[in-house]
Amino acid sequence: MRVFKRGKYFHYEFEFEQRRYRGSTHRKNEREAIQMAAGIQFNTMKKAVGLASTAAAPTIREFQAKFNSWVEQELEDKGTQEFYKSCYCRLVACSFLSDTRLNEIDEPKVEKFKTWALSLDAVKTKTTVNRYLATLSKALHYAADKLKLIERVPKIHKFPKSKTCERERDFTFTDDQYANWTAAAPEPLRTASILARGAGLSLNEMMALQKDCIHFEDKPDARGIHGVIEIRRGLKRESRRRNLPITAAMRKVLVTAMKQSRCKYVLASTVSPAKPMSKNTIEDQIRQTRIKVGLPTDAGLHTLRHTFLTRAGELTQNVKALQKLAGHSNVTTTMRYIHPEEADVFGIVASMNSKEGKPPSKAKASLKKAAGSD
Repeated sequence: MRVFKRGKYFHYEFEFEQRRYRGSTHRKNEREAIQMAAGIQFNTMKKAVGLASTAAAPTIREFQAKFNSWVEQELEDKGTQEFYKSCYCRLVACSFLSDTRLNEIDEPKVEKFKTWALSLDAVKTKTTVNRYLATLSKALHYAADKLKLIERVPKIHKFPKSKTCERERDFTFTDDQYANWTAAAPEPLRTASILARGAGLSLNEMMALQKDCIHFEDKPDARGIHGVIEIRRGLKRESRRRNLPITAAMRKVLVTAMKQSRCKYVLASTVSPAKPMSKNTIEDQIRQTRIKVGLPTDAGLHTLRHTFLTRAGELTQNVKALQKLAGHSNVTTTMRYIHPEEADVFGIVASMNSKEGKPPSKAKASLKKAAGSD
């Protein structure tokens, strides 16, 4: 058997009973490709001698419990576990896909699912569909690589990453809207809102935030910083690992939250302080507060994160610093979090105008005079 690279994937080629078998392993890693090719060759031989398993592969619906169990064992982060579980529910909700056996899922069925998912009212962008496709891919690879239930995983083409795939957020909080929001928000939403607006923490980072990650100083430093929050749990990727400064407003709510919490988490349930804050509780509070204050549907914790980075962008031209502050692996992502207003654009032009209208400085005047004498 020969395993070789062609394009971005490794391919296999072998002969059995005077017949040549070849194809793609759909793997970029050589070790995984060799294992996949060996499995394909072994199954081909078993079929030839009648030893292949006659057990039918499970359907998407039948495979759900096994996939959820594996996700819980494989992934440590609770937020990521819930992400894959909720996305898998969308696969089961698709009538023509849910009762399809794993080995019968092919490229045409995947494309049909993409069209179906885009037609749902709950799906706002192609990015959401990409999340469902990533879950489908993970489930099929688990079935093929770990359980050997299927021989081949179909190519799953996601929508390209571009501005048309990402939902743009034009809304950011004004100071008055933020004041009204925090005045109306119940706990723990109020504390979460102050952390999102004060340092740009995401909801997953706040839910995973534990007391050992909060480091207060005895007194604020010359910049008014009261300590550091160490972000090292609830991470989507390694670039999210960072230290964030604690402002006076953040210190106040953090101290109160940590006193009320009876567990290792900073934000605990208001009903049972021995348990961590519930994501469902926060989402319900966001909906209620949004209606109470009369803000658009985009208003929430993630928009407060956008607001924080927009305001930070007004104070610096150091884009790399903003990227590190946000915990983004790509500076392009950071740029989508900064929303300049018309006043900012007009201010730039006005500033340029005022400089152009000023008389030249003495140094420039002397240079011009010297140039004229020549």
